[in-house]
Formats: sequence, structure tokens, C-alpha cells
Amino acid sequence: MLKIKSTIDVSKFTANKLFPKAQEKAAIQMLDWMSSGSMGSPSKPPIRTGVLASSGSVFYKNKFLKASPNVARGETPTPNKSYNGKNVTWGFNTNYAAKLHEDKSLNPGPFSIRDANMHPGNQWVTEHLQKDKDNYTKLIAKFIK
Repeated sequence: MLKIKSTIDVSKFTANKLFPKAQEKAAIQMLDWMSSGSMGSPSKPPIRTGVLASSGSVFYKNKFLKASPNVARGETPTPNKSYNGKNVTWGFNTNYAAKLHEDKSLNPGPFSIRDANMHPGNQWVTEHLQKDKDNYTKLIAKFIK
């Protein structure tokens, strides 16, 4: 399982009573970005189809929100079942997810590279947490209005 500690500052919103629902909606969107690419980063998991692509999930506190949208034909989703209970937890639940994310010497195979819209590669979760954090907080603000 892939676990990365990162913080996106949402403290300016937490006093608002609409914050929990807004955070849930934004967290689901971030999972979609991590799985499919976004305005901030086109990065996706380094395998176009299969178990890794269908193993993403997101929790808000202890509530399961959504499994990854990239379920390949014939694959059974394997969403993460681990969360910290305090805030948002995104995860990819395979025994090799962390290795593919962290080991920069591993490259996507030819099948994944052939997908012109793919942009597969390592560090896809970290890249979205860094490059999409402003869009994430803008979404929370939008959902609160």
C-alpha cells in the first residue's frame, strides 16, 4: 500500500459549517486527478490498466468516499481500507504501489507509454499533492459558497 504524508492547508475554511461536505467533494476530485491527470499535472499511475489503476480510494476522517475511477475491464477494485480518522486519506492499495511510486529507476512498460494521453510515471501522487493543492483549496472555497 502507498502512504505519503503531506499537508494541504485548509485551516481558513474549517470554521465554516459547510466545510466537511466541501472537503469531501474536493477530496473525491483530487482522487480523480491522481488517477486520470489534471490541469496541474498530467501524471497518472504508471500502469494504464489493471489492479494498481483500480486500487485508489479516498476517505474523509473514517468515511469511505470513493474508489478510483480507473477500473479496467475485468478487474475488481481493491480500494484502500486504511485511513487516519483525522482528515483526508488518499491511498493506492497494492503490494507494489509504493515501489512504483518511489523507485525512479522503474519505467512504465510499452503498453502504458503507447497511450498518448497517459503521461505515466513515478511520484504521481506526490506531484498532484504539490501541483493541485491550490486547485484543491479553490474547490473547497467554491463548494462552501
